[in-house]
Amino acid sequence: MASSTKNLGDIEERFFECSFCLQTLKEPKTLPCLHRYCKECLEKIIAEKKDAFNCPLCDEECEVPPESANGFKTDFFIKSVLEFCQLESSYKEDKVKRCRGCKEDKIVRAYCFKCSDFLCQQYYQFHLDNDMVEEHRWHLLDLQTVDVRSLTLEKLTSLTEAPRCAVHVEHMAQMCCETCQNLPICVACIFGDHKGHVAHEVKNLARSEREKLQATMSELEKCRDTLYELPERVALVREALGGNVKEQLEKARIEHKRASEKLLETADMQKRVLKKERMGIFERNKKENRYARKWKRKWRNSGRNMARSCEKRSRVVGEKWERWMCEVEL
Repeated sequence: MASSTKNLGDIEERFFECSFCLQTLKEPKTLPCLHRYCKECLEKIIAEKKDAFNCPLCDEECEVPPESANGFKTDFFIKSVLEFCQLESSYKEDKVKRCRGCKEDKIVRAYCFKCSDFLCQQYYQFHLDNDMVEEHRWHLLDLQTVDVRSLTLEKLTSLTEAPRCAVHVEHMAQMCCETCQNLPICVACIFGDHKGHVAHEVKNLARSEREKLQATMSELEKCRDTLYELPERVALVREALGGNVKEQLEKARIEHKRASEKLLETADMQKRVLKKERMGIFERNKKENRYARKWKRKWRNSGRNMARSCEKRSRVVGEKWERWMCEVEL
C-alpha cells in the first residue's frame, strides 16, 4: 500500500499537534469523529461535562465512556510515528538523553521499543549480547546506522512492541473489546470490567482491519489517476468557461447597445409625436378662440342694435300715445 511505504520525514509536525493544548500529542486518544487529543487534555474536557461533550474542533457530540478518557481508543499509529519523530531528532542532532540502563545523560546509540527508551553504547551492546533481554533484540533500532530517509511505517511497526492493556499496563493486550470501541485489554479484563462484552483477539482483529484497509486502499488507488488529472481538467474547464464568459459578455454588451439605441430612437419618436399633437391642440384652441371672439363681437353688436331699435320704437309708440290722448281730450 502506498501509505505504508511513505517516508515519515515528509509528514508535517503540525499533524501531531493537539488542537486543545497546541503541543505535541501525548498518549493520543481518538474520538468517534476521528479527531485526536492528548489523554490529559481529554480528561480536562470530560471533567467539565457529565454524560456527553462536544468535540472542540467539529462540535460533534461524543458520549463519555464509563472509563472516562481511557475508554477512547489510543491511536497507536500516531503514537508510533511520534516515537519515530523523537528518534529522527536524536539521529540528526546527536542529542544527549538519559540512558534507560545506566541512568546517565549520554549521546544515545539505540532505541529499544521493548523498553520504550533510549540506550547508550554500553547498554545497547548489553541488549545484543545478554540472553536475559534476548526478546528485546527484535525491537532495537540502531540510530547510527539507520537511514531515516528510507525508514517507513512497515519497518517501524515491525520494531514496535504490541500494545498493552488499557487497564493493566503491565500486561500485554491479547484482546480488543469491540463493545468499548476496540479498546486493548488483557485476559484478566475479560472476567472483570469487560465481562460479557464482545471481544476479539488482537491478531484476528488486526487481520480483519488490514483487509478492510487494503480494500479501501485499492479503491483509492483506482481513483488516484483520476484525482491527479483533476487539476488539468479543472484548468481546461476554467479556460473554456473564461472564453465563454468573455464571448457572452461581448454579446451582452452588443445586445445592450442595440437595445439602448432602439429605446432612444423610440423615445425620440414618441417625443416628436407628442410635440406634434401638442402643436395641433394649440392651433385648434387658437382657432376656436378666434371664432369665439368673432361670435362674441357679433352678438354684442346685435344686442346693441336691438336695444337701439327697441328704444326708437318706444319713442315712436310714446309719441303716438300722447297724440291719441290729446285727441281724446278734445
